[in-house]
Amino acid sequence: MAAAVIAGAVGVAVVGAFAAAVRSDQSGYLAAARYRASMIDEVHRLLPAPPTKGSIVFLGGYVQNEGTPADPAYPTIQNAWDASATMQLLYGTVDFSGWTVSPSTECRPTTIFSSLLGADVDVPYRDATIVDIGAHRVLRFSDQQECLAALPRLAEPS
Repeated sequence: MAAAVIAGAVGVAVVGAFAAAVRSDQSGYLAAARYRASMIDEVHRLLPAPPTKGSIVFLGGYVQNEGTPADPAYPTIQNAWDASATMQLLYGTVDFSGWTVSPSTECRPTTIFSSLLGADVDVPYRDATIVDIGAHRVLRFSDQQECLAALPRLAEPS
């Protein structure tokens, strides 16, 4: 009988701890979802028309993980797959791709290059649109110098 009571108490404690963790996770994911929704709204406000066929939209100037103050590590839009799917759904077309400004993003002589998780993009400046979410602006670089001047500010804010 005592063993059953102890087992029951342990079971209740485990379920209680699990429920607290679920509440915390739910809160973090909801915070990230709210932030992601505000990002998508900002992209649509800044780029009301669908991007041109074959172009790349780079997202920059935003927080890639958002959540509760105690644990901000809940993903918003973290990589090219997230960015492409989100932007293509937003505009209802797969004619263009989305990408994120990452530490690997480089300003090359005639292109913007980025590599993430084994996928590369090397796009001519004329085909790249950069949405600076944090600064509420759209950038289009005409050359490497413009890109080099702006790129450091497009990385994730600290």
